[in-house]
Amino acid sequence: MTLLLILGLPVAWLVVAFMLGVSRAEKEAGELVLREGRLADAEILYYERDEYLLVYFRFTPQGEPEPITCNNAISPRAKRFAPGTIVPVRYMAKYPTMCTLVPYAPRASF
Repeated sequence: MTLLLILGLPVAWLVVAFMLGVSRAEKEAGELVLREGRLADAEILYYERDEYLLVYFRFTPQGEPEPITCNNAISPRAKRFAPGTIVPVRYMAKYPTMCTLVPYAPRASF
């Protein structure tokens, strides 16, 4: 039992550290998109309740012939826009699926 505890605590600590690192990396990626991403108009498609509230939207990246569909996880308390509403989105030119809806971005990010 003691051996399990001795081995289990470091493993649990590593899992928590990994999850915090992933969360921090996602936050930094979102901030990068807001700072350096291109601006486009996106159409709200629908919302889906999963582990988080997901908002699905569609936009056409500059130079692309067809629109792409993406989603962002938002707070369940966030304002919801009606499907069909046009809102701004920022995306990375090389990776347009790396995008953030500006209305749902943290205000400290821009």
